[in-house]
Amino acid sequence: MPSVDTQFKRQPVIDRFLRYVTIGSFDECWEWIGVINDRGYGRIVIDGVHRTAHTVGLELMGVVIPPGYVPDHLCRNRRCVNPFHLEVVPKGVNTLRGMGPSMVLHRAQQCAKGHSVIGANVQLIASKPNQRRCRICIKDRQRNWYNKHKTSIQARRKGKRAATRVPESTVAEQ
Repeated sequence: MPSVDTQFKRQPVIDRFLRYVTIGSFDECWEWIGVINDRGYGRIVIDGVHRTAHTVGLELMGVVIPPGYVPDHLCRNRRCVNPFHLEVVPKGVNTLRGMGPSMVLHRAQQCAKGHSVIGANVQLIASKPNQRRCRICIKDRQRNWYNKHKTSIQARRKGKRAATRVPESTVAEQ
Protein backbone atom coordinates (compact mmCIF):
# COMPACT_ATOMS: atom_id res chain seq x y z
CA MET A 1 0.00 0.00 0.00
CA PRO A 2 1.49 3.39 -0.97
CA SER A 3 2.18 5.91 1.77
CA VAL A 4 0.12 9.05 2.24
CA ASP A 5 3.01 11.16 0.89
CA THR A 6 3.18 9.09 -2.31
CA GLN A 7 -0.59 9.30 -2.80
CA PHE A 8 -0.46 13.07 -2.27
CA LYS A 9 2.38 13.53 -4.77
CA ARG A 10 0.45 11.59 -7.41
CA GLN A 11 -2.41 14.09 -7.29
CA PRO A 12 -2.57 16.53 -10.18
CA VAL A 13 -0.81 19.85 -9.47
CA ILE A 14 -4.08 21.78 -9.73
CA ASP A 15 -5.67 19.63 -6.99
CA ARG A 16 -2.66 20.01 -4.72
CA PHE A 17 -2.62 23.76 -5.38
CA LEU A 18 -6.33 24.31 -4.70
CA ARG A 19 -6.09 22.29 -1.49
CA TYR A 20 -4.10 25.18 0.05
CA VAL A 21 -6.04 28.17 -1.29
CA THR A 22 -8.93 30.00 0.31
CA ILE A 23 -10.81 31.26 -2.74
CA GLY A 24 -13.08 34.27 -2.44
CA SER A 25 -14.56 36.63 -4.99
CA PHE A 26 -12.47 38.03 -7.84
CA ASP A 27 -11.76 41.28 -6.03
CA GLU A 28 -10.67 39.57 -2.79
CA CYS A 29 -7.25 38.10 -2.05
CA TRP A 30 -7.11 34.33 -2.37
CA GLU A 31 -4.98 33.44 0.65
CA TRP A 32 -2.39 30.66 0.47
CA ILE A 33 -2.82 28.58 3.64
CA GLY A 34 -0.02 26.12 2.89
CA VAL A 35 3.69 26.47 3.63
CA ILE A 36 5.05 30.04 3.67
CA ASN A 37 8.71 30.72 2.84
CA ASP A 38 10.98 32.99 4.88
CA ARG A 39 10.00 36.03 2.75
CA GLY A 40 6.27 35.55 3.32
CA TYR A 41 5.33 33.99 -0.02
CA GLY A 42 3.36 30.75 -0.40
CA ARG A 43 5.51 27.76 -1.34
CA ILE A 44 4.66 24.50 -3.11
CA VAL A 45 6.91 21.63 -4.22
CA ILE A 46 6.46 20.44 -7.80
CA ASP A 47 8.64 17.63 -9.16
CA GLY A 48 10.99 18.09 -6.20
CA VAL A 49 11.46 21.82 -6.86
CA HIS A 50 10.29 24.50 -4.40
CA ARG A 51 8.23 27.10 -6.25
CA THR A 52 6.30 30.19 -5.17
CA ALA A 53 2.58 29.49 -5.04
CA HIS A 54 1.56 32.66 -6.88
CA THR A 55 3.84 31.78 -9.81
CA VAL A 56 2.42 28.26 -10.01
CA GLY A 57 -1.10 29.69 -9.81
CA LEU A 58 -0.46 31.92 -12.82
CA GLU A 59 1.04 29.04 -14.78
CA LEU A 60 -1.99 26.88 -13.98
CA MET A 61 -4.15 29.66 -15.48
CA GLY A 62 -2.11 29.42 -18.69
CA VAL A 63 -0.04 32.58 -18.15
CA VAL A 64 3.48 32.28 -19.59
CA ILE A 65 6.15 34.05 -17.54
CA PRO A 66 9.07 34.96 -19.84
CA PRO A 67 12.67 34.88 -18.58
CA GLY A 68 13.54 38.04 -16.64
CA TYR A 69 9.90 38.63 -15.68
CA VAL A 70 8.20 37.98 -12.34
CA PRO A 71 4.64 38.16 -10.99
CA ASP A 72 3.97 41.39 -9.10
CA HIS A 73 1.34 41.46 -6.33
CA LEU A 74 -0.82 44.49 -7.11
CA CYS A 75 -2.62 43.94 -3.80
CA ARG A 76 0.75 43.96 -1.86
CA ASN A 77 -0.32 40.71 -0.08
CA ARG A 78 2.46 38.15 -0.47
CA ARG A 79 0.17 35.23 0.40
CA CYS A 80 -2.32 36.15 -2.33
CA VAL A 81 -2.54 33.74 -5.29
CA ASN A 82 -5.50 35.42 -7.02
CA PRO A 83 -4.42 35.72 -10.68
CA PHE A 84 -6.43 38.95 -10.99
CA HIS A 85 -4.19 40.51 -8.33
CA LEU A 86 -0.98 39.56 -10.15
CA GLU A 87 0.75 41.21 -13.08
CA VAL A 88 3.77 39.78 -14.91
CA VAL A 89 6.42 42.52 -15.12
CA PRO A 90 10.20 42.80 -15.59
CA LYS A 91 12.19 42.27 -12.38
CA GLY A 92 13.31 45.92 -12.37
CA VAL A 93 9.72 47.20 -12.50
CA ASN A 94 8.78 44.88 -9.65
CA THR A 95 11.68 46.24 -7.59
CA LEU A 96 10.72 49.86 -8.30
CA ARG A 97 7.13 49.16 -7.23
CA GLY A 98 8.33 47.52 -4.02
CA MET A 99 7.92 48.75 -0.48
CA GLY A 100 11.47 47.91 0.68
CA PRO A 101 13.40 50.56 2.64
CA SER A 102 15.67 51.50 -0.26
CA MET A 103 12.72 52.05 -2.63
CA VAL A 104 10.81 54.08 -0.07
CA LEU A 105 13.86 56.34 0.34
CA HIS A 106 14.33 56.50 -3.43
CA ARG A 107 10.79 57.82 -3.90
CA ALA A 108 11.08 60.27 -1.01
CA GLN A 109 10.75 63.99 -1.78
CA GLN A 110 12.43 65.07 1.49
CA CYS A 111 15.45 64.02 3.53
CA ALA A 112 15.11 62.82 7.13
CA LYS A 113 15.31 66.43 8.38
CA GLY A 114 12.58 67.67 6.03
CA HIS A 115 14.72 69.41 3.37
CA SER A 116 13.64 69.01 -0.25
CA VAL A 117 15.74 66.48 -2.19
CA ILE A 118 14.69 67.69 -5.60
CA GLY A 119 16.69 69.89 -7.98
CA ALA A 120 19.73 71.87 -6.83
CA ASN A 121 19.64 70.56 -3.25
CA VAL A 122 20.51 67.02 -4.39
CA GLN A 123 24.04 65.66 -4.53
CA LEU A 124 24.38 62.51 -6.65
CA ILE A 125 27.14 60.12 -5.66
CA ALA A 126 29.23 59.05 -8.70
CA SER A 127 30.34 55.73 -7.18
CA LYS A 128 26.76 54.92 -6.10
CA PRO A 129 24.48 56.01 -8.96
CA ASN A 130 21.22 55.32 -7.11
CA GLN A 131 22.10 57.39 -4.03
CA ARG A 132 21.06 60.98 -3.43
CA ARG A 133 22.17 63.20 -0.57
CA CYS A 134 20.76 66.46 0.75
CA ARG A 135 23.29 69.30 0.26
CA ILE A 136 21.92 71.24 3.26
CA CYS A 137 22.47 68.23 5.54
CA ILE A 138 25.98 67.70 4.12
CA LYS A 139 26.88 71.35 4.87
CA ASP A 140 25.39 71.06 8.39
CA ARG A 141 27.46 67.91 9.08
CA GLN A 142 30.62 69.58 7.79
CA ARG A 143 29.97 72.73 9.88
CA ASN A 144 29.27 70.69 13.03
CA TRP A 145 32.40 68.59 12.51
CA TYR A 146 34.53 71.73 12.02
CA ASN A 147 33.09 73.44 15.11
CA LYS A 148 33.75 70.31 17.17
CA HIS A 149 37.40 70.08 16.02
CA LYS A 150 38.09 73.81 15.55
CA THR A 151 40.67 74.23 18.33
CA SER A 152 42.82 71.28 17.26
CA ILE A 153 42.65 72.39 13.59
CA GLN A 154 43.71 75.94 14.48
CA ALA A 155 46.52 74.64 16.71
CA ARG A 156 47.82 72.48 13.87
CA ARG A 157 47.67 75.41 11.45
CA LYS A 158 49.62 77.65 13.87
CA GLY A 159 52.19 74.91 14.32
CA LYS A 160 52.69 74.56 10.56
CA ARG A 161 53.04 78.34 10.11
CA ALA A 162 55.56 78.54 12.91
CA ALA A 163 57.58 75.67 11.42
CA THR A 164 57.71 77.29 7.97
CA ARG A 165 58.89 80.72 9.27
CA VAL A 166 62.58 81.35 9.52
CA PRO A 167 63.48 82.60 12.99
CA GLU A 168 64.59 86.28 13.01
CA SER A 169 67.84 85.50 14.77
CA THR A 170 69.05 83.36 11.85
CA VAL A 171 68.07 86.08 9.34
CA ALA A 172 70.16 88.72 11.22
CA GLU A 173 73.22 86.47 11.32
CA GLN A 174 73.32 86.14 7.52
